[in-house]
Amino acid sequence: MALADGDFRLVEEKVTAALLEDTEEGGLCETGAPAVASARPGDAALVEALGQAEFPALLVRAVSKKEEPGSPAAAVLKSFVVRVLAAERGHDREAAEAKTRRIAARVEEVLRRQNQLDQQLGGLADLIEGAEGVLFTTLTETRFLETVAGTERILARATVEVLVQVPCAFRYE
Repeated sequence: MALADGDFRLVEEKVTAALLEDTEEGGLCETGAPAVASARPGDAALVEALGQAEFPALLVRAVSKKEEPGSPAAAVLKSFVVRVLAAERGHDREAAEAKTRRIAARVEEVLRRQNQLDQQLGGLADLIEGAEGVLFTTLTETRFLETVAGTERILARATVEVLVQVPCAFRYE
């Protein structure tokens, strides 16, 4: 029997889908002039393996999960910390850093919007076992990492962390 992917993978896929659906003017994937070339679930370490055509890139990873409270006969709040890495590779340090900052700001905006009832990370709460009600997203931190200079190109990176919380049904232990 194969192991299930679990909630982590669902969360990563739904956050990635929400970012890819930002196709309005000025969006991450604006029709005709996308700000990012690729977005997918993946660990930040994968950025080194990406080809130049995949930059600017977004990599989405669920880095932790917590269920609380842990007492018997309690409603459970499933909380996922999701980290989105925005990365740009180029020859001009200033341009790459500026592009990364603009992308990070747009990622924040897209993730904030997921609290709206018509967004909700594409119905993620409906896919989480025992989920009841609506999910909440809260930005926790945005970091601009040190730009790395390579032999031919520089790599500018930023991370945006968001807390995704899904209220779930009572659990009896």
